[in-house]
Amino acid sequence: MHRDIRCSQHAANVGERTRSVVEAKADIERLHEIWLPAGKSRSGRGVAKAHVVGAGTRVKVADGFSRKCPIVSTHLGAFGYDVRSGRELLLADKPDDFATACVSLIRDPTGASAMADRAYAAFLQNWTWDAIAPRVWAAAEDALRLGSRLAAQPA
Repeated sequence: MHRDIRCSQHAANVGERTRSVVEAKADIERLHEIWLPAGKSRSGRGVAKAHVVGAGTRVKVADGFSRKCPIVSTHLGAFGYDVRSGRELLLADKPDDFATACVSLIRDPTGASAMADRAYAAFLQNWTWDAIAPRVWAAAEDALRLGSRLAAQPA
């Protein structure tokens, strides 16, 4: 039996039902939720991210990737990221499926670590400032060129 599992949970609460299912399926005595401030290492901990409705910037997936955390998210929580379930993270929308995905990471730490490594590589390639700088620079140059052309046209 796992005596004590700590998960960092972002955003919406996955709920008591999901917690109880995870505890039962993983044979865990107690599942904790902890909130860690930005900048604190989360290596070795999982991130359970359950967005079923809502809006926002969706930076928590990239934040988890940057910290090499195995992530379970809903499809809505990972919306906009070019990711595939089982490659960089696990995606699950129903409470039982979400709990099962969390349990699978707990039971397979080697697989969870490999998935987190793939997510970290994707983060470095796609979502760091160095990775996005050329696209931001190109967009700014396009906007300046368009502005120059518009300014040069007679009114």
